Amino acid sequence: MGSAGYRSTRGTGPCVVSKETAGPSRPGIQIPQWQTDGGNRNRKDRPMDPKEQAAKHAESARDRLITAITHVPDDKLGYTPSPTAKSALGIAAHAANSNGYLARMMRGEPMPNVPREELMEMAAKADAALATRDQVIARLKESTEEVVSAIKSLTPEQLQGDVAGIFGTRPTKDFIGVPGFHMDGHTAQINYLQTVWGDMEFRM
Repeated sequence: MGSAGYRSTRGTGPCVVSKETAGPSRPGIQIPQWQTDGGNRNRKDRPMDPKEQAAKHAESARDRLITAITHVPDDKLGYTPSPTAKSALGIAAHAANSNGYLARMMRGEPMPNVPREELMEMAAKADAALATRDQVIARLKESTEEVVSAIKSLTPEQLQGDVAGIFGTRPTKDFIGVPGFHMDGHTAQINYLQTVWGDMEFRM
């Protein structure tokens, strides 16, 4: 919502003036019409489909992660603040490869039948194989497409079921949101690392 005297730039519909804030000396807050009618101008009586919402979240989270890793200087891609910490490149590689595992789980495909420790070691080697920024970004785009495809292919019956993975079982309707939240979490880690070397610019 914009400040008094400013027209909101959100949405494209007509605006109305709030009676509570209007007055002789205050023109009132310009409120988009779509906000006053419950947001039904374009989606009347149609809440966003949970699969559509999860897919869009994954795609926007991918874009935020790409923005973050793109702005890491070349000489900082491998920087770590401690011996046990991951670098920006390592964080992005992990997120990119994890999408593939998450898509696999949503498709109902079993993970390799090995102890968890061995599985985590396999994942770490796959992350290390993404050795450049370009490789990470390419894999991130590819794996996000895998996630979105897996989400959209779920039937109503599958959506009411569960997804089994190495960390237990979760309701599918909750699990489809994991890829987006997972990428956002790792984007935040890269954003923190950027402040360590003095990059204080806010990016979305």
